[in-house]
Amino acid sequence: MKLKGINRILFIAIFSVTNLFSCICFEDIFDIGNYRYNHINKRIIDVNSLYLEQSNSRYPLYWDRYYKNEEISKKMNIDEWYNYFQKRYSKKEVEKWIYTQNKSKIKDRDAKKYILFAKRQEPFVSEYRKSNDFKNVKELIEEAEKSYNETKSPFLKLRYAFLMMRLAHYHNNSSLALKLYQKYAKPLRVNSIVNEWINALRAGANRQIGNYPLAAYQFAKVFATNKTNNHIGLYDFKITSQREWEELMHLCKNSDEKALMYAIRGLRQNGDGIAELQNIYKTSPNVIWFDMILYREFTKIEADYFHYINSKTKEKLDDYEIEEAKRKVNSTKLKIEALKKIIEKVLREKKRKDLFLTKITFAMLNLFDNNSKKSREILESIKLDNLTDIRKSQVIYLKKLITLLELKEINSKIEEKI
Repeated sequence: MKLKGINRILFIAIFSVTNLFSCICFEDIFDIGNYRYNHINKRIIDVNSLYLEQSNSRYPLYWDRYYKNEEISKKMNIDEWYNYFQKRYSKKEVEKWIYTQNKSKIKDRDAKKYILFAKRQEPFVSEYRKSNDFKNVKELIEEAEKSYNETKSPFLKLRYAFLMMRLAHYHNNSSLALKLYQKYAKPLRVNSIVNEWINALRAGANRQIGNYPLAAYQFAKVFATNKTNNHIGLYDFKITSQREWEELMHLCKNSDEKALMYAIRGLRQNGDGIAELQNIYKTSPNVIWFDMILYREFTKIEADYFHYINSKTKEKLDDYEIEEAKRKVNSTKLKIEALKKIIEKVLREKKRKDLFLTKITFAMLNLFDNNSKKSREILESIKLDNLTDIRKSQVIYLKKLITLLELKEINSKIEEKI
């Protein structure tokens, strides 16, 4: 069987990659590479695996992230209570007392009082909250304040502070929530996941009162650092004008934080990832966000490139679909050239310490241009010594892919050799 030009790419690349690097097939702004055609394994990037995990539920990715973060949050919360009780009770017992049962054999009076209060205020902060009568909420906040002052435990104080803030914020009194933070949460120095919940609340409160630059800054920090709710940091990041963007950048304490803002803007739906990649490299070339945006932009190009060209081989297109495919292919080619230009500069200047993804991406983009010779040269320049197994596998895979693409024909002898 003879193979020609792009058909060889389509036949071999699509056929071979589907099983190797499968992933779900609809886009979500949180996921950095959520596409059908993945020739580059996400896990070659040194990014928190939370960003890289593929969806395996029936929900859109936002809900995947939400439920995943809920699981992490619950586990960490149980662990903190388990340690607070000095491991006198099992984690299963702790879980029941915190999340389900109203009765317990807890001997710690302050802890028991807190847990009962937390359950009593829960209906006021659930999705289907009790009445918006702030009088009831105010009474709960006052009760929490009293308990905060009575307990000597910083662990419990921080949790009371969070409950007070949440009650105020969820009932549209974000100014009060921020005052409660300053008075009760900020003075505490407690290492706890509750700080993550509080930081997200602060960001939300600032957004609700219209302080978008500060809220965006705080949401960006939530996205970059939180383990239990970082999806909120991306989805709730909001800037409405150039003036607000300039104020946001003024809030950044260093170039790494500015690069983070460019990254989040690039991850947003309809964001110009290639432009933001340039901004990131210019601002702080060694941040991990460079690889995140580079990978996302490559996979977007890859999806468009194969999807629209391959559609010609699957079915007869009408005139509109043909023109749309041509337009998309031409647009994608321009993006390929723009991305190659950035990569060439990065490789030339060598400001980034880790150039692995940059080289792998460059090799793939040259394959898209039918320049397998250049792709092979790039891959040969990568030394396999000291690479992780997943990175070694990536290089080997692409080398084999090039070998297949360079075949003039496929017959039984070649198949046996391959």
